Amino acid sequence: MLAEDFFAALANEPHGGIHHPFFSHPCLFIYRNPMDIVVSEAFYYTQREKTAVAYYFEDMTIAERCLRLIVDDPLLRSIRKRAIGYAPWLRLKNVIPLSYEELVGERGGGSTVEQMRSIWSLQLKLHIPGKPASIGARMYTEQSATFRKGRIHGHKEYFGERHYQEFRALPQDFMREYGYEVDDDFGEGYVPRFVETFRRRPLRLEPSMGHG
Repeated sequence: MLAEDFFAALANEPHGGIHHPFFSHPCLFIYRNPMDIVVSEAFYYTQREKTAVAYYFEDMTIAERCLRLIVDDPLLRSIRKRAIGYAPWLRLKNVIPLSYEELVGERGGGSTVEQMRSIWSLQLKLHIPGKPASIGARMYTEQSATFRKGRIHGHKEYFGERHYQEFRALPQDFMREYGYEVDDDFGEGYVPRFVETFRRRPLRLEPSMGHG
């Protein structure tokens, strides 16, 4: 849910929503390289059994779909506008931001070390028992409704010169909010810049006061 929509809805609740139970519970927010999101969407949006948007995109090539998903399109906003609408969640202290890159592990092109460190930080914050390796072994699953390859850096395979040109033409605030840069070296084991900061950030929950 877009942060703007959530807080707009809270404005109609008693006391402006200040006592909403959301703020007294931990929330996991998983983010991903917006360039890889474009590729993931380009494949997902052709599946009629999952989205009506397929009627719009299904006759385009993968290159055309990626381009339409980067720029402002008559149907969808640019990737910048879509991604930046979720960025405010990163700033809430009851939210634990987690990048896809740090969680996916070696099977998805990531790092087992980074995966274990992130799982351990979650276990400490949420008081979850168990061995990080055992939990990590169950995280990569092909049973997800949106699973295709489950690997990071998909944009390197599908972006051409025009895609990078249009992507760079966008204001880059949305990339930097999440800790990415277009020209990063997206190699094996890559994680965005704020991963360690988010791991070390204390989890802060507000006292539960109900809706009254």
